[in-house]
Amino acid sequence: MKSYVKKVIGLFFTTIFLMGVAFGVVSVADTSIRNYNPNDISLDSSCRDSDYSFAEWRGDNQKYLYIQALDYYTLGYLTGQYLAYQIIAFDNLIDYFIDAYNLDFQLILYFASQYEIPEPYYTEMLGIADATGLTYYEILLQHVFLDVYYGILIPLQISQQNIGACTGFAVKNSRRNVVHGQTMDFGLAFFPTFAWVHHKVFRKNEVFSLRMGASSLVIGKNKRVSCTQNLIQSWAFAEFGVPTSLKSRIAFETCRTAKDFISVITSNLTCYFNYIICDKKGNAIALETAPNIVTISNIEKRGFAVRTNTYVSEDLKVFLLDPIYSIARQKKAEELIINALEKRKKFTIKNGIAIESYNDYTDASILRYENPENLLGMWTLASFATSFRTKGYFGIGTPAIAQEKIPI
Repeated sequence: MKSYVKKVIGLFFTTIFLMGVAFGVVSVADTSIRNYNPNDISLDSSCRDSDYSFAEWRGDNQKYLYIQALDYYTLGYLTGQYLAYQIIAFDNLIDYFIDAYNLDFQLILYFASQYEIPEPYYTEMLGIADATGLTYYEILLQHVFLDVYYGILIPLQISQQNIGACTGFAVKNSRRNVVHGQTMDFGLAFFPTFAWVHHKVFRKNEVFSLRMGASSLVIGKNKRVSCTQNLIQSWAFAEFGVPTSLKSRIAFETCRTAKDFISVITSNLTCYFNYIICDKKGNAIALETAPNIVTISNIEKRGFAVRTNTYVSEDLKVFLLDPIYSIARQKKAEELIINALEKRKKFTIKNGIAIESYNDYTDASILRYENPENLLGMWTLASFATSFRTKGYFGIGTPAIAQEKIPI
């Protein structure tokens, strides 16, 4: 019983800390967000620490960070050097929350330490810490952020602030031709923390994915598998285990099929997500995860799936904290795909980008932007649309403009 009480106290303080997502951010982040341009980066900047390991910014319309490294410490160190702005921006917000609410930092760290960190990523996090001057524990907090917020704080109903409004889809034209994409929608305060990264560790799969500060999101691809991810607000508590950001890394770096990817990403659910996972063989699978439940729907030829921040399966809707949230957007995305398929036999990446760009100034909008004075309102901060035949496009910001070719 004492152990349970101790955990509840820890949850309470951590909740107050993370509620900074909903409060206090504006006064800290306002100036840096308004002046931040994610593409204002010199392409001449590069760093080579050996014949193999180096990092550099690449891209024309959109910049992305390319890193290759012989080991995980070097990968972390180069990540820390080149994503210092994004990582420090995330850390500054966290520090402000702790100071503003006079929280016990050690208690928060105790709670974060309940998650499992696999050895190679522990080493990588040390590299990030060394490069940025932050501590390992500050980097750890960034990796467990979504798991704590959605897996524990929202179920406690201490914080019910939605911080995600993403829309993912996949359309299967033929046996091996699948178009797969997503918008990534967060509060504008998160904008300085986002970057696309193409990384390669020796003898691991190349990975192209979206980063939030030091952590990886389950949004991106390797040369054989692509994945999109949608956050779910549930009243049900999730498990401790490997944080979702690191399960993402394991899956992208080691898996070559959708089936293997699913096995990794659905182990020890530390929070609840919807996923769409596609592979080069033409498999396209939509997932919904809930307490001790994983529903799997195979997308057949001329079929499609849309996943947003709600459940499609009727049996799972009982777990939703807000049964109405995201319904209009879910239905609109399905309608737009059906209309596109009726007009032509083949659904293209261009069709995908058009759907990502849809805005009718209602809750059904997929492209989301609100009053620039409201840093907590949902904004489309990043997007991508891909196919293993043509690679596709990614971007930071509005999907229809400043798109860059996905490198893998």
